Amino acid sequence: MIVRISGFVGLAILCVIGAYVVRPQFERTSVVLPGFCGTSAHASAYRRVALAYDGAVQVVANIDASRAPFAATALLVRKSDAKVLWRKTYGNDLISAAIADGILYIYNDKLADWIDVRTGLPVPMVMTVDNFGGLSSTNLPVLPHRETGRWYMETGAVISSWRRQGGLDLHRRVWFNSTAFNCFVDPAGRVRRLW
Repeated sequence: MIVRISGFVGLAILCVIGAYVVRPQFERTSVVLPGFCGTSAHASAYRRVALAYDGAVQVVANIDASRAPFAATALLVRKSDAKVLWRKTYGNDLISAAIADGILYIYNDKLADWIDVRTGLPVPMVMTVDNFGGLSSTNLPVLPHRETGRWYMETGAVISSWRRQGGLDLHRRVWFNSTAFNCFVDPAGRVRRLW
């Protein structure tokens, strides 16, 4: 009886790992960055780019375009009074942001922050699993590959999370607006130069 229960538990664990860790790696949505997305600096020092918004808040990135790797500061701003609720400075312009169900999902390349859009405070998590690949030299970074000289930017992610206050989100699909190498990438895969 104990062996049979252990077998069922083991099978259940494998199913969960397959569903929430392995399968999402093959549901990636990457876009090839065109050649005009490069590392050339521009004379104008700073640019402000809107990345995400909902009815009450907006996420903007202030990007220093004067020198690579284009340091940037992301800001969560309340629209009603322009109060900055959250701010973080990054060493590059590889920023992806989306707002879903009151949470700002923001990545600097592959490193994530989950922010409550009402308060600007981090959302405490017990566990998070996502397939966001950020900037990569392949569209399937979990698989072995040869370098092609191209860059791919992720436009969506599958996120499963367990919040400390009790919320559970399983297999949530989130779409991102991103900046990378002086370019803007939208969830539909359209790429344009920022300046």
